[in-house]
Amino acid sequence: MWIYENIDEIDAEQLLLKYGHRDKNNYGEAEIIYPGKPSKAKMSLTSKYGMGEFPFHTDVAYWPMPAKYLAFYCLNPGQGGRVTRIINLESKLDEFAKVIGQKSDLFVIKKRAKPFYTKLINGSKHDRWIRWDQEIMSPVIEPKISSRINEYISQQEAFNIHWKPDMLVIIDNRRMLHARGNSDVIDSDRILKRIFIN
Repeated sequence: MWIYENIDEIDAEQLLLKYGHRDKNNYGEAEIIYPGKPSKAKMSLTSKYGMGEFPFHTDVAYWPMPAKYLAFYCLNPGQGGRVTRIINLESKLDEFAKVIGQKSDLFVIKKRAKPFYTKLINGSKHDRWIRWDQEIMSPVIEPKISSRINEYISQQEAFNIHWKPDMLVIIDNRRMLHARGNSDVIDSDRILKRIFIN
């Protein structure tokens, strides 16, 4: 994870070029996100959780290959002080795989027009990566595996990002999970720019 503070938007755009090319989603190369923003997707986290906190997940887990990096640029931290929570699983993917069990690690993603099968732990032994979004990944073999996954995730130490204006955060979207924290007040004024990089 990389954190840059007091970086203006133009410099942030230039910096992101060093990490790779920008991928488009339904909103283009960059998307403005804020709590309560209407979503085009029926199965999105926003459509289910609204202004509440989000569970830990991989962004665009429904892509055949999720974006390698995920960048957030803070335009306004909002009055609620809502954090973004990060769990780094890079050094724990082998352990995670054993907890889940290789025979149980099979899911179907139904969010796309053409559903496809995938795993939680992907890649080779020396290049493992994770794909997880409990709202779109349905277990194929063991129905209760999602509970085991969430239990393991809940036991991991999370790093909280306390947003400030002009802060840029870049995470490894395939080895880290992120979640949106809670807020005691309505904070639609919390505005981030989200960019996918490969």
